[in-house]
Amino acid sequence: MKKRIQGELYKGSSFVEVIVGVLVLMACIVGGIGIIFQMVVEHVSPLNGLLIIIAVTLLFIIRKYLYISKVDSKAVD
Repeated sequence: MKKRIQGELYKGSSFVEVIVGVLVLMACIVGGIGIIFQMVVEHVSPLNGLLIIIAVTLLFIIRKYLYISKVDSKAVD
């Protein structure tokens, strides 16, 4: 009984991990595309351009350190 409950909890936590990973990936992609689109459409000042580059860099850093094996291994296959 105890092993069955542990197994179910493990499955549930794995599912939540995958869902959170997919949501983070989607947020990074949509945010990056939105920032780049805004940068191309509007002519921004050098300071704003620097802030945009920092924001895109932060999106990539967030995605790198929130690596979730199940989501990323499916993307590689």
